[in-house]
Amino acid sequence: MDSVRPERWLPVVGWKDLYEVSNNGRVRSLNRTISRAMHGSKNPNAKLTWNESCEIKILLKEGNLSQQAIANIFNITQSTVFLIKKGKIWKYPEEKIATYEKQGQILQPILNTYADYFIVTLHRDGKQISREIHRLVLEAFVGPCPVGNEACHGPGGPTDNRWPENLEWGTRKKNMNEDKIRDHKTQRGENAGYRKLSYAQRCEIYRLAWEGKLSRRTIAKMFNISYQHVGNIKRKDRWRYPPEEW
Repeated sequence: MDSVRPERWLPVVGWKDLYEVSNNGRVRSLNRTISRAMHGSKNPNAKLTWNESCEIKILLKEGNLSQQAIANIFNITQSTVFLIKKGKIWKYPEEKIATYEKQGQILQPILNTYADYFIVTLHRDGKQISREIHRLVLEAFVGPCPVGNEACHGPGGPTDNRWPENLEWGTRKKNMNEDKIRDHKTQRGENAGYRKLSYAQRCEIYRLAWEGKLSRRTIAKMFNISYQHVGNIKRKDRWRYPPEEW
């Protein structure tokens, strides 16, 4: 983070009152009240109310209905009825479910090594989701991603999430061509994973092919490539880009 540059914070889109993101690419959680236990109606996945759970306990105690019959009445599974009977779930009434205040903090970013992007994990109602920090920054400070665009990083590279210095919405063509050339991450020249030659060898083959003293097959044997490859280099169908455009 730039120590001189002022840092502004805005709510993370879709996570208001829970998280904020800064123009320096940092994400923080806000102070919130947390349930100490996910019991009863505090559980976002609950399919019953506290009163219904009490009625189920009464029916179980009476013993006139099977667990499956009770489950059918309340549209739940038999295993849920069994867990209520054993006191594993719906054990505490709402007034006994304690809560506590959780202090906000700066989230620790995680590097997605596959794409070289920083991500953070956001939590809400017992569920979590991972989001790319650069998208959180752009959505908060610029707005929704325009149709046909995606997040583009500037000269600082994919781990620099400062806005507006290093982030913008842009086309995929820009992201895949101009930005990759700038960051030297194209699949061109010596960056190509399938290459069999160095750039110096390519230049020598090009020179020999145009000199005309040796056949393509002879040149191919010298460099252990196919004679078609020699022709492609001569016509600049391969190795057409200079090193500064890799």
